Amino acid sequence: MKPEQIEKKSFQLIEARVSSHSFNRRQWSVVKRMIHATADFELVHTTVFHPRALQAGIAALRGGAPIITDTNMVKAGISLARLRPYGTKVCCAISRLAVAKEARLTGKTRAAAAMRALAPLMKGSLVAIGNAPTALR
Repeated sequence: MKPEQIEKKSFQLIEARVSSHSFNRRQWSVVKRMIHATADFELVHTTVFHPRALQAGIAALRGGAPIITDTNMVKAGISLARLRPYGTKVCCAISRLAVAKEARLTGKTRAAAAMRALAPLMKGSLVAIGNAPTALR
């Protein structure tokens, strides 16, 4: 199967397994992608959206706001081809030598140090936290 066919089949399987939910069409599109990325069906029960979250996120992306993430794994999962028309950049500092040094000196995790390094870019940006929850500190 081609990648597009695999993705389509994956979403069909998710739809078949989730018989009901309270999300609107746009929210469900996001939650389906979250499930697809994590295989965590509990997200149907634990995900909550701020009433203006999707509108704000779409506007930020269309405006070319950067996406800041804590891990290279999340960065790798973001479609640069889809972002290219908007000039959006994806920023992840976890592999920077200065971040590793800062983490050693302060006793923080590299994820926390990386997010602090990118803090000047955060206003108006989108922040995607993956598998390094200490990035929230």
